[in-house]
Amino acid sequence: MSSAARSSRPSFISGEFEVVRYAEFLAKNYASALAQAIKESTKEETIALQERAKNSKTDWTKVSDSLEVTYNESTGTVDYGIPGNDEKARLATDLEYGVPTKVAPQPLLRSQVLGNQTELSNKIANKVHAKLTAKYR
Repeated sequence: MSSAARSSRPSFISGEFEVVRYAEFLAKNYASALAQAIKESTKEETIALQERAKNSKTDWTKVSDSLEVTYNESTGTVDYGIPGNDEKARLATDLEYGVPTKVAPQPLLRSQVLGNQTELSNKIANKVHAKLTAKYR
């Protein structure tokens, strides 16, 4: 800072105006860019989870297109599975946890996500960081 070019105003540092403009730009655009980066990153993880289900050679193939990975803004967590209470959501629950004497447990979600929830959250955070860094260098 001491080597920065100074103007006639004692409080002015060269480049100050650009920093202020950049800060104003980020204040206006960062929230929407962050939301978009989170959306893109969770979509990528949704596709990976769906592919794993399709390739599982189990009954998960029946519900693979309904699996989702989403970011819950209100709790700040990454959610996964099939939302709602329709037939596919119930089948996914039965597959994940099993039904005594009917369906053996096939824990795709727990093996893919639950044990690695921190890892999944970190993976999404890293993707978001990379997208924002590339956009706002």
